[in-house]
Amino acid sequence: MYSAFRDTGLLELLLQSGAADVDSMNDVYEALVVASYRGHLKVVQTLVDEVHAPFGRPKTDEIQPLHAAAMSGHLPVVEFLMAKNAPVNAMATRFQKATPLHGAVQWCNREVAKYLAQHGADLLVPGLLNPAVHRGCADVVHDMLQLGAKVGALDETGSSLLHTAARGGHVPVAQILLRKRARVDYADPRQQMQPLHMAAAKGHLAVSKLLVEHRADVWAQAAPGDPLRAAKQGGNAAVVKFIRRLQH
Repeated sequence: MYSAFRDTGLLELLLQSGAADVDSMNDVYEALVVASYRGHLKVVQTLVDEVHAPFGRPKTDEIQPLHAAAMSGHLPVVEFLMAKNAPVNAMATRFQKATPLHGAVQWCNREVAKYLAQHGADLLVPGLLNPAVHRGCADVVHDMLQLGAKVGALDETGSSLLHTAARGGHVPVAQILLRKRARVDYADPRQQMQPLHMAAAKGHLAVSKLLVEHRADVWAQAAPGDPLRAAKQGGNAAVVKFIRRLQH
């Protein structure tokens, strides 16, 4: 590794930029991943153009450079790597089935997510929007849906995006999903809970009201009971009062 660094002056560049602890790196590929994650564009350019560091290695569990730049939100590095034909839909590792777009969406890096989606990233990969919905990243959710992600996508348990928004009390995200015609009556396959059950159980009054405005059924039955019972179990008096009034 050190010979490659010395031949290009990269060792000095790495140390000056603070991009990585060179002594802890095994090779130029690892250096490229670290520099990409930390957003050191000059280091990344030198590694790719002069040292010819690869964009990925088969049969390893190492994260790839484009994933590293995407998840940390470094758009200039993402743009450079994409211009050099880094694979936009590559999986992060053999074990982690996530593309660079997953990383950008998960950490709510809006501009990076939009750039990747506009340059060939697969918007239909499983589990894409769930982390952004969970975090309440309304802008990212809006952009991805506008660009082709599916509002009816389910997570590994069969819950919908609207379930996740309701559980988290994320009103702006729920509004976006409902404008895109997310189903208020979709029941998860495990307990037959609809989004209103989730919102009520977690004590989220604003989301509960929003769902009712979009014709959520206050009598819908699930394994734990109806939304009123879910609200009682959650212990939020305001939600209990709201649903009880609708039922009488």
